[in-house]
Amino acid sequence: MADKLKEIIKRAEGWPPEAQKEAADALREIEEEFVIGPETAKEVEEARAQARRGEGTPLEEVKDRLGL
Repeated sequence: MADKLKEIIKRAEGWPPEAQKEAADALREIEEEFVIGPETAKEVEEARAQARRGEGTPLEEVKDRLGL
């Protein structure tokens, strides 16, 4: 399965920017739902919203909280 994912991601590099953004957003949503769990997903979304507003937690602190 990993090979199929790698193949489509490689093809996606040639897609128009808006299609790449949509694909990345979809993968992020899947990751949030199936991998990191709803509570962490909520924290990530709040951090993104704060960053868009120019406020919030510094990136390094977010990474530490997520174990990255």
